[in-house]
This record gives sequence, C-alpha cells and structure tokens, in this order.
Amino acid sequence: MPGKVFLVDHRGRPVGVDKLFPIDEHTGGLVTVEHSHHEIHEQHAFTTLFTDTSMADTETIILAFKTMSAPKFVHFEASFSTLVGGHFQIWEGATWTTNTGTATAITCRNRAHGVCNSDLLEDKTATPVFTVTHNILANVTGLGTGSATGLLNGGDYAFGVKGKVAGGERGLAEYVLKPNTQYAVVFTADGSLNKGQVVLDWYEHTEGG
Repeated sequence: MPGKVFLVDHRGRPVGVDKLFPIDEHTGGLVTVEHSHHEIHEQHAFTTLFTDTSMADTETIILAFKTMSAPKFVHFEASFSTLVGGHFQIWEGATWTTNTGTATAITCRNRAHGVCNSDLLEDKTATPVFTVTHNILANVTGLGTGSATGLLNGGDYAFGVKGKVAGGERGLAEYVLKPNTQYAVVFTADGSLNKGQVVLDWYEHTEGG
C-alpha cells in the first residue's frame, strides 16, 4: 500500500489544507490577489499620513514609531508628494526626545469588519514607556540619526518638480522592518512656499502565521 501523504509548508512543517490553499473569508474564494491585498481583508493592514500646506525651505515632516517584537513583522512602504521640491529619508535606529510630537491616528484599511488595531508603539501617550495606542508620532523633536543603524532608502529626491509623488510597485518599495526598533520617516522641503505630504502604508504579519 502507498504511504500516507502529508501536506507541508515551505519549511517542511505539517499544515492544514487551508494554509496551503487559503480562502478569503469575505468572498469565499481562493486567495489569488497579491498578499498585501489579502492582508487588508484579514484586518492586518494600516495607513497614516501627515500633510503640511505651508512649509519653508528646510522645514521637515517627521513620522516616528517603534516596531513590535518578533515574531510579528511590519511590511512597510512610504511615499511623499511635494509642491516645489524636497527629499525623503527613512531612518532605522533613530532616536528622539521622549514625550514630544503629536499623536497621529493609524487607520485600519478594512473598514467593514469590527476593530482592527496596529501594534506599532509610541512614547508620548504613556511616556516614558513605548506603548501600543493605535497612534504614531508626528514631528517629534530632538531627532537623532547619528547612531542610527541605517538610512534605508538612501534618500529620495524631487528636484523642483511640482506635484512630485514618490512611490512605486510594492515589490520594489516594501521593507520588512526590524522588530523592536525605532524608525523615523523624514521629508525635508527643498525650496520656500512649499507643501508636503507623507503617506505610510503597511501590514503586520506574524511569521509562520
């Protein structure tokens, strides 16, 4: 008689059929959309933004947060737009002055099915401890990047092109962020009488889940 057949995942671990052939709970169909789209349906996807419509030359927009501990990881991308020109940086291992900035709401991208909360942390609402409050911080003070472990994107620039929007295909723009690490996303205006907007999009996925 032939031996038993076991279903295994990419690490060789036994799994149920639903893991190898996932079904979208809301449509009942086999998941064939890209994974980031599926994460919206699963209530694991989030967004936030900050807009400044009156920026002087060298003025900044800063969005800051800390990632949660493993095994949950943040699959992250960021984009910006500017009226006159500007440059954009993502700092890993940044520091800032505790209890500064403005708590800025995180929005769950699935609006149809109950409560959906991000596990990113910030250090103002429950200072000095980093806490999950469903917010990140906008325009913290005392930003420090000298001891940061990396400038992830090397700096994206818009050279005086009105309405410039920087972003791209997710497979090229996404970062899987380090767990338990502080990040700062910084847009700097290059030119006076400027306007800027920074948009963050991400999903939070538990490894092996």
